[in-house]
Amino acid sequence: MHRFWLADHLPELAKDLDAAFRNIGRDNLADSVWDAEIVEQCPCDSETCGTFYTVTPRIWTGEVERFFDLANIEGLISVHVVNGQLAWVELLNRPDVCKKLASLFSFGWSDS
Repeated sequence: MHRFWLADHLPELAKDLDAAFRNIGRDNLADSVWDAEIVEQCPCDSETCGTFYTVTPRIWTGEVERFFDLANIEGLISVHVVNGQLAWVELLNRPDVCKKLASLFSFGWSDS
């Protein structure tokens, strides 16, 4: 089974997320970025979608927080946190992220 760590495969985005969370006083979320695994890519076929999940959506339960337009992050972003854990990064208009996700998930990998 392939495992894709956010910090290894999208290091610039990981740095940006860390800084953005620290900027709003959410150091716990900033710290969690460095342990986050990219478990699924968004299933849509939009070429501008760089959305990915760090927690499998089917197992989400609990309180959901959403953060929009985090400072200093290129593209349109919405981050979803479930029970204090980074769960979903919705990112549009970031060709570098889209390309990387496509290359990671082009081998038919899945979590099942």
